[in-house]
Amino acid sequence: MKKDAELTPQEKQEKAWTQKRIHYHNVQAKGVTVWKEQVQNVLNQKMDEAKLFQIFEPLHLNEATALEILFDEPRLNKIHSMYCDLYEELPYRPDMAFDVVWRSFEVISKYYCGKVLGDASISDADMFHRISNEVILNILKKNSQLEKAFNSIIEAVPDTTLRFVVVRLFVKRELGIHPQLGLIKRRAIDILGEDLYKDFHDTFYDENDNLPIENHRSAVRKLRSIVLGEEVALNDKTYKALLQENRIEFIISCILYVSRCERYHGDYMSQFKSSLAKQTTYHNFYFLLTITDLLFWIIMYKFIEHESIPSLFELDKLAECSERRQKNLEAVFA
Repeated sequence: MKKDAELTPQEKQEKAWTQKRIHYHNVQAKGVTVWKEQVQNVLNQKMDEAKLFQIFEPLHLNEATALEILFDEPRLNKIHSMYCDLYEELPYRPDMAFDVVWRSFEVISKYYCGKVLGDASISDADMFHRISNEVILNILKKNSQLEKAFNSIIEAVPDTTLRFVVVRLFVKRELGIHPQLGLIKRRAIDILGEDLYKDFHDTFYDENDNLPIENHRSAVRKLRSIVLGEEVALNDKTYKALLQENRIEFIISCILYVSRCERYHGDYMSQFKSSLAKQTTYHNFYFLLTITDLLFWIIMYKFIEHESIPSLFELDKLAECSERRQKNLEAVFA
């Protein structure tokens, strides 16, 4: 190991954090479980100022109706049981809560495709396409308040989230080494189109396939325009706004899926026990959690509607819950 005098400032910082993590690991046998760093203290302060116990508010279910439905539907009951694990992770580990909700979203989507669409062996790409077009779009068009709440969340997507997507989707890598990334890039090309995808890459990446630091913000702004359904100009071409169903599919297949795969398959430092942790780290994962949770309940609603089961909740209540969550995010991270 290098001597301290030979270390760069960044290496010294990471060495100090490595020592912290080792100590934190070892003291668990003594029952010491709390490690609060400045980033967590800042989050606490912002939540206190906003008078919030939790940033993420749960959707309220009708208890009597929910008991009857979930007890009579063992599969739905199991999915809901899986879903409830997310509350153990909040407010300090929205990344883990996102993992739980994403897993629940995948399971309810697979169950819907098998039970309603008759295709239990559907691929992820086809599943996300059909869920976006036949389920989520359908429900959003059914309730204008919910559609407005959904759009409000998307409009507030953090720059951190979009920058991560730009780096993962548009950099050329050896896909044999990154098989999951290859699948996600293929979906992005299918949704955006070959020309838009290529022109985006050629506009912001240099001849060595690097994203220059001076292009980061402009690339994020351009991707934001695409996600929000605006016309975009790239390489002297103007591309029409993506259809809403395509934007929904891009959010699921690329923004959410790439974040989930990076956590599951990727090589990264701990999200919150690292010198890299910032308030933007919290904001990113709270956004991913919030939008995935909304999609989960939309599919649950559509499934129950298809089965002619009494509703666990009303769409207006889901919209109101989403609006409150968005206000909480703005209060803490604006």
